[in-house]
Amino acid sequence: MLLCLFSLNITCFCQNNIIPKQFLSEIEINSSKCKLSYLTLSLALKVNRETDAIVYGSFLDMVDVLSSHLDTLNQTHKNYEFLLNNKKMFSAMMNNAYYGAMRDALFLITKNDFPISMLKYKNNSNMLFLTNIIYPNVLNTLKLTSRERASQIVSTFALPCMKEICGYGIKPEIKYMCVGIIYGAMDFSDSSLTSQKGEVLYMISNVNDIKKYQEAELTEDEIIEKSEYFMNDRDGSSVKKIKVEVM
Repeated sequence: MLLCLFSLNITCFCQNNIIPKQFLSEIEINSSKCKLSYLTLSLALKVNRETDAIVYGSFLDMVDVLSSHLDTLNQTHKNYEFLLNNKKMFSAMMNNAYYGAMRDALFLITKNDFPISMLKYKNNSNMLFLTNIIYPNVLNTLKLTSRERASQIVSTFALPCMKEICGYGIKPEIKYMCVGIIYGAMDFSDSSLTSQKGEVLYMISNVNDIKKYQEAELTEDEIIEKSEYFMNDRDGSSVKKIKVEVM
């Protein structure tokens, strides 16, 4: 399976802090994998009609993913210390996962991937990076633009994800959180096999801001305004930074 990667030729600035190129490269690679996986899964479902078998073979339940990795941690794992030091938080996430409209968190990944890691963000601050989360619904491109689709995902899914995760005991050394959401978008008047494609949205927030939102010190409008967003839409070849508005 071939995977085309595209480099970002822009330098992003926000609040006078440079967004690390390593982070941009990470989401570029991740979004390309996500879109390819989503298209492969979508085609398989339409051709084979074996919904349950294919879904359960391609989507990995959060409990299964975290359990298998946490029980087999070894020092060669690139995130060994991070995973080990935050095992209690991950255990809570396994037992209480409820993200937006979904009772259980599902990831569109292979068994060799792991959807949780620690990245460096502005000023070399630690970021909890939780990605490859699948959103269960498909959005209609006839009714919503790519930015409107992103805004709907933020309000109904990404922000509830962050609020939920933040309640599991984020350690003080983690300053930022990023969630990466995969969702489908299609022209509902087009019945062709390739009409349904994946889009990937990354929402990045300061952990202190998420906690303030939890405690009603910030409104939904305020936390959305203070956060940052990157997107690779169904027709895009690379990640771009976007502005999201409250739906």
